[in-house]
Amino acid sequence: LTRKPVRVVAAAFGIITSLVACDVPPDLIPEDGPVVLGAAPADGEGDADRAGPFRVFFDRRLFPRDVNRGRVSLESGTRGSFLALRFDPVDRVLLVSPQAQLDPATRYRLTLEGLRDLEGRAMASRTVITFETGEDAVGEPPPEAPTWADVAPLFAGCASEGCHVGPAPALGLDLSSGEAVARTAIGVPAVQTRVGARDRVWYGASSLDGLARIDVVAGQGQPARSYLLYKALGDPHAAGERMPPSPDPALDARSLRRLADWILAGAPTG
Repeated sequence: LTRKPVRVVAAAFGIITSLVACDVPPDLIPEDGPVVLGAAPADGEGDADRAGPFRVFFDRRLFPRDVNRGRVSLESGTRGSFLALRFDPVDRVLLVSPQAQLDPATRYRLTLEGLRDLEGRAMASRTVITFETGEDAVGEPPPEAPTWADVAPLFAGCASEGCHVGPAPALGLDLSSGEAVARTAIGVPAVQTRVGARDRVWYGASSLDGLARIDVVAGQGQPARSYLLYKALGDPHAAGERMPPSPDPALDARSLRRLADWILAGAPTG
């Protein structure tokens, strides 16, 4: 097949991403669980890249443990495809990647069912997105991998005297250097603290319980399972203040994207 330049996902992707990148006020969140805002390719669309990934946009963040092949499937007729799944909590998008190229000029059915949000509320009904593949199997290059030098400034407000630095950093988390992050954050279980009482362990139930501060498995980072990212996002399901704490400004969208991509790249600290 003739390779064509990697196609930028449709302008609708940018529009939807800009909409879902901002927090949805709690009073506007439906009570019936996550809602699909759109997909790329869209339902009924043709000429889809056979290599994927395919994207499904949500109105909120998903429960990390729910993003699995038991709840997401891709089929043509009765034949299923083996999938790699990744949820991006920054842009609230589920990326579905077939592990083998799909057949050309074939109709596929992407089905999502039972996915829950961080409140434990499930989708009200099954969502089915149908599309037809084209001839191309170009795929997408991985995002540029930020280095430790790229993300170190993001931790400056947290690695201040008396906080996440020094011989006795708050909660045992030291963000002052790459070596310190590798030792105290990567693969280290998160410790939640009660709002307004730093260093007091919080034993309340949370959908983020049990996550590592930064989750890296076999060199592959998992932003959706990294508690540190939810703290930087200011997600209300992460106990305590957002990071960096006020009066320092919250990380902007570009910085959050850089942090998530750094984790995805395996959180290099060298």
